[in-house]
Amino acid sequence: MASLTGNKIGLNSQASVGTYNGITLAAGCTDVLIAGNTSGRTADGNGQQGYGCVATATADRYVITGNNFSGNHTGGVSGATDSTKIIDNNVA
Repeated sequence: MASLTGNKIGLNSQASVGTYNGITLAAGCTDVLIAGNTSGRTADGNGQQGYGCVATATADRYVITGNNFSGNHTGGVSGATDSTKIIDNNVA
């Protein structure tokens, strides 16, 4: 399983509010852990990115947990949940 942990992301969408998201699990992306990240308004960030994290419709087998996605223009996290798609314990 690939993982993205301990990152601070917050300077996306400089050109237009909500144009880019902090983290995106692209179409067909599988077996990913997103944990312990800050993606949104940070000390250096502007809060203009769309979502802190987006899991596209065909991403599968992911866990998005323990992240701080507060301060984004559109919302904290966007994605489906079921037995192979877990989004839990995030701050939005």
